[in-house]
Amino acid sequence: MRLHSKLAVLVLSVAAVAACQRETPAPASNATVAPAATIAAPATVAGAPTAAPAAAQVLWFEPAAIETCDTKGVAVTVHWNARTIAGVKTVEVKGIGPGGKESLFTRGGPRGERETGAWMTANRVMVLRDADNGNELARARMAGAACTK
Repeated sequence: MRLHSKLAVLVLSVAAVAACQRETPAPASNATVAPAATIAAPATVAGAPTAAPAAAQVLWFEPAAIETCDTKGVAVTVHWNARTIAGVKTVEVKGIGPGGKESLFTRGGPRGERETGAWMTANRVMVLRDADNGNELARARMAGAACTK
């Protein structure tokens, strides 16, 4: 009987801990993240107001979505915040081109923002890297929105 009581307490304890650690589903996002961070971005369309970014975001765009009919591209602001990632002093934001080739967009401190030219299109991918060791910190894909034109 004593073994059954201990086993019951153990099972209930494990269940309670598991319930406390269960994650709430994140809202739809335009980004994926390397294991070091999480990203959730609000869905907005170019020209529309945007909500403040979630505290856990590492790399995101403003606006968070571009109409898919904007095939020539639009200017957006790329934001990053890697301050919560230990040891990161300098970052590089790179665009991913054809064949996965990375091109440097900007380099700076662990938190910042920079506006692109009128070349950002839906589905374009940007990556945030630790400039000291090259580790990927976050990756974001520009979301596409239905055309309203």
